[in-house]
Amino acid sequence: EWVAKGDVGAGEEPREEIAFQNQGPAKWRKVNPEYEPLRPDSDGDGLSDEWEGYNNRDAQDGKLLFAFDCGGWQTEGWEASRNLPNIAGYLGYLDFDLPDGKGSLERAGLALDLSKNGQRLALEARVSTPTLVWLSLDSGDGKMKRVAGPLTLTPSRDFETASFEIPEDGSLAGLKLDFKGDVGAFIEIDSIKTL
Repeated sequence: EWVAKGDVGAGEEPREEIAFQNQGPAKWRKVNPEYEPLRPDSDGDGLSDEWEGYNNRDAQDGKLLFAFDCGGWQTEGWEASRNLPNIAGYLGYLDFDLPDGKGSLERAGLALDLSKNGQRLALEARVSTPTLVWLSLDSGDGKMKRVAGPLTLTPSRDFETASFEIPEDGSLAGLKLDFKGDVGAFIEIDSIKTL
């Protein structure tokens, strides 16, 4: 009946339907990114308590840790903007090109207390050509404010860590990373976390 109606997945499921499906088998619930905003997130890191439990993370620590190695929801809520292609790379990291030499990644849906995090946000990445990166934060007013950068990521065979200084206290509702490099530059991100 569903196929006969012509539903080919063009749109997102309505929230009511997702909430109902959230009662289904755990193997479905733990990998569908549509469910995440509807699940409890005790520590405000944007990852549900249930999802963190499935992936051996502490659902109460209130710290940012995005490792991109958890299967079905590999992007861990990060979204591409400014003309970036698909950001879900191989299991364990995000990867993307900069088709026009610029691009941004954003992560919304946070409700973090910065005093529970370190004073630095570390980006573990490797790039094909020198690439600049800036950090912007949303402190809860819905507006991204650039707070650090640019840092220069240099080409390497290994993942390199670049870190931004972040405020010691306050609220964090969202993050944005802006990238600028050569047209077609290739970027791989292994993790984003506070130190």
